[in-house]
Amino acid sequence: MRALRLRGPVDGRERARRALSGERTDRPPLWIRGLGERALALPVDLVAATEDAVAPLPTFGRVRAPADVDALADAKLRVEPTARLREAEPHRALVASCGAPLTLAVTLLGGWAPAKAFVYAHGAAWERLLARCADLAVAHLDAHARAGADVLELHDPWADRLAPEEFERLVLPATRAALERLRGAKTVYHPQGTPHLLPLLPRCGAHAWGIDWRVPLEDVRARHPDAPLVGNLDPTLLLAPPAWLAQEVGWMRDAVPQGGYVAALGGDLLPGTPEDGLRTFAETLASR
Repeated sequence: MRALRLRGPVDGRERARRALSGERTDRPPLWIRGLGERALALPVDLVAATEDAVAPLPTFGRVRAPADVDALADAKLRVEPTARLREAEPHRALVASCGAPLTLAVTLLGGWAPAKAFVYAHGAAWERLLARCADLAVAHLDAHARAGADVLELHDPWADRLAPEEFERLVLPATRAALERLRGAKTVYHPQGTPHLLPLLPRCGAHAWGIDWRVPLEDVRARHPDAPLVGNLDPTLLLAPPAWLAQEVGWMRDAVPQGGYVAALGGDLLPGTPEDGLRTFAETLASR
């Protein structure tokens, strides 16, 4: 990690930029995925301007046969909320998140079983579909970057279904191609629930990686000392008593003392998560 001497107050936007560049910060910036603009009521550094996984897809898009891949239309891009939030929140980093090419393809194919059947039956069409999904994701995220997003995330909850060899052969090329085309903002790739894929993540092309709550942060840092990391708090801990949660947040922060880290959930925000848990998470991190 590159050492950084901090001078004067640092706003959330700059703190996030430094962390995602692998630099030391006065404290880890905080992002609570799944809150959207509700996060504005909390002392967070990053706020999601958009996190609809399937937003890059056309409204009536569906793939049932190879011919459907070439007929996929572009989605309508709607970036007004990002532009509005950028104007209202100049000192917080804005995140635009959507599904990675694999997640978009699985959605278009109607689920995991139809997706794997398509892979087996139509290998060449699968490659075209992943490339098309990469195009859709890049168009969506690029538009939000132009509207003011600082951080662009590809979220990949289906990646945990793949063995490393399958991920490397079937998914990695399109994922890397998408991330390498995203310029002008920091990029995050979050393959949820995939400790078995950690050796492959350096090849994905993202500035930072989303880390699941089931993977010890100190282990990831030991294996990849220069990689900026995002995430790791078990979302169920937001249901715990405040003292318990505060202790876990402290341990999480202490696991990556070198910097280059954005504190965040290591999984999806649970429905019904109490406001007290969210506030304890945010205030504990901000006060340490």
